[in-house]
Amino acid sequence: MQRSASEGFPLEHVFLSSPSKRRIRAIVELNREVNRKVDEQAQVQQAVQRTKYLSRWKHLRALFSYYKLNALPATSATRIASPGEQHAHSPQRRKHDHGHLELACAELCVEPWVPVMVMESIMYSSLMLDARAIAAQSLVKSFLQCMHVSHPRKPGTFVDFRAICCMWDVLVNPTFPPARRLTRWFYIYAVAPPSSPREEAVVLAMDVRAMLLLSCPDVDGERDMDPFVHELLDSLDDQPLHLACLLAFAGTLLRDAHGHDAPPAPDHRFDLQVLVRRFCWDNLTEAQRVAIEKDESDLTAAIVERERMHAQHKRALAYWMLMEPRKRFQRWKHFTDDSVRLKKADAHAKWYKHRHGLCYLGRNTARVQWMKRRRADAARQYHRTLQHTALDGWVHFWTAETELARVATGQAEWQYATKRLRASYERLQTHATEQREAKKVLLARAVALLQQTTDKLLVKMVDAWRYFVQLQQRDRMAAKDQANLVAAGVEFDRCQRELRQMDYEDRYAAQIRADEEADFERARKAMFRAQAKQVYEVRKIK
Repeated sequence: MQRSASEGFPLEHVFLSSPSKRRIRAIVELNREVNRKVDEQAQVQQAVQRTKYLSRWKHLRALFSYYKLNALPATSATRIASPGEQHAHSPQRRKHDHGHLELACAELCVEPWVPVMVMESIMYSSLMLDARAIAAQSLVKSFLQCMHVSHPRKPGTFVDFRAICCMWDVLVNPTFPPARRLTRWFYIYAVAPPSSPREEAVVLAMDVRAMLLLSCPDVDGERDMDPFVHELLDSLDDQPLHLACLLAFAGTLLRDAHGHDAPPAPDHRFDLQVLVRRFCWDNLTEAQRVAIEKDESDLTAAIVERERMHAQHKRALAYWMLMEPRKRFQRWKHFTDDSVRLKKADAHAKWYKHRHGLCYLGRNTARVQWMKRRRADAARQYHRTLQHTALDGWVHFWTAETELARVATGQAEWQYATKRLRASYERLQTHATEQREAKKVLLARAVALLQQTTDKLLVKMVDAWRYFVQLQQRDRMAAKDQANLVAAGVEFDRCQRELRQMDYEDRYAAQIRADEEADFERARKAMFRAQAKQVYEVRKIK
């Protein structure tokens, strides 16, 4: 008996696989679907964070403009502000003023990766911003949210303070040349070499890409910077980057053997400085660019004016030389030559006087020293003779009188002090004895009070511990009852599902048997009609 196409249901999957296996497969499919949705959500979050990271310079420029307009004045170190003045600028009293952002990060940060809350506090403190101002809070938080992508290992919780310091340095010092800019970035990212800490600082290979790409304002800038980054990393070969290597790679001016500036080698890597200069210029605020262009225009105007005055003086001198009479010009020439000759003669006379004066001074110094020695010998002999003849007796008499007066004065002072201090000492001794007895009484009272307090605390602690033990026992019993209830509910649900599955399978089997009986009945009727038709044909032929 042949079945129709609609009856080809795979019954072996229904009767040969148990409900538990089907449930496991459903759980696996659900887990796969959840993981796919989580990956899609993570990709969307990464795209959003990437968009925020590319807008970091816009938020930093807004913060820098706010800093230039609303930064709080630094607290003077020679004057202690009153409480009203302290609270007028900050919600809390500032005990330390760390100054610039780079210095504050170097003093307060142990690792390059800093929590967002810590970096926010450092920026408030170092930039002298009012932490209560809503505008300052919004600008700082929006900028730090853009910098979350700087920490790929811990996204969303940490930022790299080195990148923030380098970006802030670009806005604070907008006129630095690219070589000096790269040098400052190098020292911000520099660490001691792991092999020998006493050598010069280096930048690790894993930080080179972040250091060079931090000035890129958009995706096109990063695409332009990528060739230089790849070439530098290939030349390093996973070795630390030294400052000399960075400057040589950037194509800066080097010193030759005679100490003069040698031009850089013809290499396309010199374009790195042009690229850094362009990116830094694009990242400046509009006010900074206007100020720099104004300074450059003023300097150019000053140079042009100086050149114009120099050319005017040259034309005036040429006109004067043509129009002046020859004799007057000759007198002027003689006067110039005489002035030069007189200056040389004056210098020669001074040199001659100094030379002969030094020779005379040398001879006179020896003579003066000899005179001083002879004079000292004569004075020493005079004093020795005078001491032997007149001073020895007077000195002995004066010494004896002085000793007698000193001994008498000491004995009198001792007797006077003893007589005057005896009554005071007795009163002091009595007072000390009374104080000692009073301290003993107070100590005994304090010890008794301490013992009572200790006993009360011990009783309270024992009662609290017993109550805690009872609570723990109740919690464990409640948790056990809850677990049993949950297990019973799970078992009941599983039994209900098994029963529903069995009812479904029974109905499906009854339906299949009914379909088979109907097919058999139709086939029997068709065969009966065919046999009846055949019998009819046979009888008709006869």
